[in-house]
Amino acid sequence: CLGYLVGSKRAGEAALVDVTRATDVFLGAARERGLEITHVLDTHIHADHISGGRRLADRLDVPYHLGAPVETRDPQVDYDPIEPNATVELGDVEVKAVHTPGHTTGMTSYLVDDEALLTGDTLFVESIGRTELQFADKDARDGARVQYETLHRVIMTEPNDVKVLPGHFSVTDDGEYVDVTPGQPMFSTVGYIWEHNEILRLPEAEFVEHMFDNLPSKPPN
Repeated sequence: CLGYLVGSKRAGEAALVDVTRATDVFLGAARERGLEITHVLDTHIHADHISGGRRLADRLDVPYHLGAPVETRDPQVDYDPIEPNATVELGDVEVKAVHTPGHTTGMTSYLVDDEALLTGDTLFVESIGRTELQFADKDARDGARVQYETLHRVIMTEPNDVKVLPGHFSVTDDGEYVDVTPGQPMFSTVGYIWEHNEILRLPEAEFVEHMFDNLPSKPPN
């Protein structure tokens, strides 16, 4: 699981995105850079880790944000919704909410200064986000179609040099890291992913069938 510190050195303000329960790590990263946390955000309601975002926002007495479409997932926590295309201002740095449904209906990515897109569980550097956690069984093809629309009509319309910063990376059963070097920044670009991800370039019908035929088993909550 990957989380992010997004800040403005000039303003001394920062936001945290997709905070895990290891909240002190995030606070330490901000403190080392002289940044004050003014917002905490989650890209979606996570199925793979327990978010520390709500608790940390309460501790810091700052707003906790989820994209407004997350209401379809019944969050059952208090949050400050961000409407699609609305922004959070961190001094001179702008973080824009981009609705990217597919992994879930409430999935929201965050575009930082038109330079980097925090994609949560929608798109990774080496793969595409799974859709069956919400769109299960007979709805699985519907979820794949939504994911296709998001990838082709939203994310891949960004300029080729926009960095993709995902919510996860993969580790093999043998403990080998996939497409990431520990301790080094992990990202790709829209252009590179388009050129190297063959599944992404499939026609819609083939993409949907590929996603449906390769659904992993749904893990227990």
